[in-house]
Amino acid sequence: MMGLTASHEVSPASPPGAYRDFVISARRLDARSVAVGVDSSPAGPLQAMVKVSFSQKEASALHASFRASFAEPQVQGGRMLMSAEEAATIGRRLAQVLFPPAVLGLFASSLTLVAGKLRIRLAMDASLMDLPWEYVARPHAGEGHAQAADFLLLDPAVSMVRQASGPGIGFAPISGRQRLVFAGTFWEGDRDGWEVGKEFALLHRALHPVVDYLASDFIVARDPQELGGRNLDGCAVFHYAGHCDFDPAGRAFLLKELPTSRALAIKDDALYLDELAPRLAAAGVRLAVLSACNSGFGAVANPLLDAGVPVVIGVNGGVASTSTIEFCAKLYESLAVGLTLDEAVSHARLHVFQWGRKYDLFDWGLFMVHMRCGEAVLFPRLASAELAQRQRTVRQAHAETIGSALQLMRELDPYNFAQIMSELVQRRVLILGRFNDKRMPLLDAIRTHLQQHPNRYLPELFTYDKPESRDLEEAIIGFAALSRFVIADLSEPRSVPQELGAIAPNFQSVPIVPLIDAAEQEYATFESIRRRANVVKPTVRYKDRDDLVGQLDAIVALAEGKLLEVRPPAV
Repeated sequence: MMGLTASHEVSPASPPGAYRDFVISARRLDARSVAVGVDSSPAGPLQAMVKVSFSQKEASALHASFRASFAEPQVQGGRMLMSAEEAATIGRRLAQVLFPPAVLGLFASSLTLVAGKLRIRLAMDASLMDLPWEYVARPHAGEGHAQAADFLLLDPAVSMVRQASGPGIGFAPISGRQRLVFAGTFWEGDRDGWEVGKEFALLHRALHPVVDYLASDFIVARDPQELGGRNLDGCAVFHYAGHCDFDPAGRAFLLKELPTSRALAIKDDALYLDELAPRLAAAGVRLAVLSACNSGFGAVANPLLDAGVPVVIGVNGGVASTSTIEFCAKLYESLAVGLTLDEAVSHARLHVFQWGRKYDLFDWGLFMVHMRCGEAVLFPRLASAELAQRQRTVRQAHAETIGSALQLMRELDPYNFAQIMSELVQRRVLILGRFNDKRMPLLDAIRTHLQQHPNRYLPELFTYDKPESRDLEEAIIGFAALSRFVIADLSEPRSVPQELGAIAPNFQSVPIVPLIDAAEQEYATFESIRRRANVVKPTVRYKDRDDLVGQLDAIVALAEGKLLEVRPPAV
C-alpha cells in the first residue's frame, strides 16, 4: 500500500537497541484450557505449545467487566474505573496464562539477546485477544499490596501490540506537516455531553510543540460529508472521540450522534467500522486512534486493519477523557518527529501512570495497540539537523519521564523492590545453597557483598517460598529467567542439584559460578553440569566465611567474564 524508499535516505528512526518481536500465540483448546506458544523470538520459537488452565467462563467474565455502556462510559462492569489493586489482581492472573515456564524462559533469554528491547506481539484467537493483557504482571510478581513494579508494561524496555506482522506494509518518508483529523460525537441537539470539543481543544494546545510537524482539524461525526472522501484527503492520523459499540450480530460501529429524546436507532445513529475503514485506507491513514470506550476490541480494530490501516489504537472499556488527552499528546508528539511506535506508546503510558497518580486514575493500561506492520516508524522523515534536535528533545523528555516514574515506583514500594523486569535482568543475581544454620551466614555474606558492589547488583536468595501452585522446578526457572548470573554453593547439597539441573540446560546465557567448602567434594552428578559452557571452571573453593568474602570480587569478575562469553553482543 505505502512504498518504502531506500533506507539510506531516511533519518535513523529507531533508537539504539530497537525493539524486536516476541510473538506469543494463544488459542482456546476447550472450555477449561488454552494453548500458549512462542511463534518466533530472538531466542527462537517454542517447539510445542503449552497447555494452561484458563476457563472460558473466567475469560468471558473478565472481558465483560471492562465493557462500558454509552450511558455511563466511565463505568466498567457496574463499577468505577479500575484501581491499582484490581489491576494487580488481574495482572497476576494474566501472567500465569501468558508466561508459563517455557515461555518465560524464552522471554528472558530474548531480553538478554536484544539488550532488553522487546516487543510482545499477541497473535491470539478472538476469545483471548480482547483481554486486558496490558496490565499483565511481571512473571512471579509477589502477592499483597499492588506495587507499580508489578506491571510488565511499565518497563520502558518492553512493548506490547496485538496482531502478527503482515508482509508488504512499508512507509514512504514524509516531509512537512501531517494532517490529524479529529472526529467528535455530539449528543442530540448539539450538546457536547462527552466534551469532545474540550478534548480536541486541549489536545490541539498540547500538540503546539510539534505544530510544524502535525496539524489538527476538528470534524463532526454526524455529518456524512465530513467523513466523506475529500474531507479525509491527506489524513495521516484519524482520531475519533465519542462511543464505540456493537449491534446484535457483533458488528462494531461508532456513534454519529447520541440520541437523548429517543432510543438508539442503529440505522440512523451508527457509523459502521467496516464502512468507514475503506475511506480511511484510501486517504492514506497510517494510524487510527479511537479514544472512545470499547474502541480497542478486535471487532472495532479488525475492519480497519483488514482495509489497510496499519496501526489502530483503542481503549479497553471506559476511560477518563483527561487520560486520553494526556496519552495522545505524548503519543503524537513522539510519532510526529519520526520516533518509533514503541517509544511513543511507552512514553505515553509512563506519562499517564505518573500523571494519573495525582487523580487516582490507573488508566495507563487501557490503551490497546493493534499493529499489522513490521516497521515501527510510522512517519519516517528525511534527515536534517532540525529534526535530529527535535528527536533528541522528545527522547530526553521520555528519559526524564522514565526517571520520574521509576522514582515514583520506589516511593510506592515499601520493600524497595520496585525494579522493573529489564533492570532485574541487568542486575539481579540468584544465590543458591543450603539454608541451614551453618551455611546461611555464608550466603548472607555473599548477598551483603553484592548489594554493596559498585555494579549495584540485586542479589536474591532462593528460599523456596514459592506459590503453592508451582513445583520447585517451575519456581527456580522463574527466578533464573530474570537473573544476570547465578552463584551456587554446592556445600552440603540438598536442593541445589535439582535447581542447577533445571537452570543450566534452559538458560545457557546465564553464567553459573559454583562454590564449595574446601573440605567437601562436589556431588556425584555435578559433572553433567560442570561441562556446560555457561558454568565457570574450576569450582571456587573457600576455607571459611572470611576466605569466601575475600574472594567475592574475583568471583564477580569470573561471572562477568563468563557473561561476555555466553551472551552474544546486543543487537
